[in-house]
Amino acid sequence: VKTYSNWFQQQWAMTRDKVESEFQSLEVAVQFRNAQNLIQAGDFAQAEQMLNEISAQHPDYPGLTEARSQLSTLSQVDQNYTQALTLMEAGQMADALSLFEAIDALQPYYKDVNVQITRLKSQSMLADIYVQASKAYERGSWAEAVASYETIRALDPEYRAAEVEEQLFNAYINAADDAIAQDANSLNTLNIAENYYQKA
Repeated sequence: VKTYSNWFQQQWAMTRDKVESEFQSLEVAVQFRNAQNLIQAGDFAQAEQMLNEISAQHPDYPGLTEARSQLSTLSQVDQNYTQALTLMEAGQMADALSLFEAIDALQPYYKDVNVQITRLKSQSMLADIYVQASKAYERGSWAEAVASYETIRALDPEYRAAEVEEQLFNAYINAADDAIAQDANSLNTLNIAENYYQKA
């Protein structure tokens, strides 16, 4: 009876240890999964704390190294994203675009980075056209100024709307006057001038 009792106690202890071990493994697995979810959600401080807790107890836990690497990458990407938004607000569009493109290369489809890149490239193109239009306006190349300002208005009616409208109006009037001054007797010239006046 005593031998049987000892055997039974050993079996019970082994079973209990096994259950406890499996429960601990399950707890760690849940904690690791939670840390991964926190990384994806952008809660990097909490995720790092959880990974540190796992590492302290199970330094060789499967996937821990990869999770730390992902945490480091996404944390840096998030910092760059915030910095890019700050640069946009400060009007430093070229620097913001460079940073968004670096983010996209490192972590494609991160937040709205693709949208921001498209928007900034569009803004850059509009800015270039606006510079061309303004230069044409300043030197009195009215037809060229009209074409450039009309392009801006067609691409984005909100882009520097007040300035574009004012300068386009003046360019229409001056382009019409120029056309008449060059050849007031030509029906074609009069039609061109009339078209400019109507647009104004």
